[in-house]
Amino acid sequence: PIKVEYDYNKIVAEHLKKTVKSKEIKLFYRGATGITGVNTQVRLWDDDLSLELHCNSFNGKAHGCEILALSGDKESIKIGQDIAQDFCKRFNRKLRDGDGVKELKKNDRGYYSLALVDDGYPSILLEPFFIDNPNEWIDPIVYAEFLREWIEII
Repeated sequence: PIKVEYDYNKIVAEHLKKTVKSKEIKLFYRGATGITGVNTQVRLWDDDLSLELHCNSFNGKAHGCEILALSGDKESIKIGQDIAQDFCKRFNRKLRDGDGVKELKKNDRGYYSLALVDDGYPSILLEPFFIDNPNEWIDPIVYAEFLREWIEII
């Protein structure tokens, strides 16, 4: 299995770009501009929803799905809850943080990234599984197809 988060999510993102037909998908990569530069590009695009693709990693044994959203952003939290529940049902996984959503406050890991794209539209950061746990691993195309189906219906 692919163990590098960037390589994994690049496959997922490019598959979505090719296969989602009912919505415009635009990909942004961190690159030389860093997180501030890429998130500024996302905000300037004026999206309806931004999904930041990640995978958790810890000790090879940790497990579960969590979606990160800014605390108080009710629309993003609801979308996060829905996708986390759908993901766990589809792949027989465990929700982390009770309902699958970790609400971020200033200084929490991931807060800065989501705050930079906060343009009044929903933004979530996906941490669907622990990429370093072989029992959690999902083929990137299988995961991309799950996301494609989900994106097509929202």
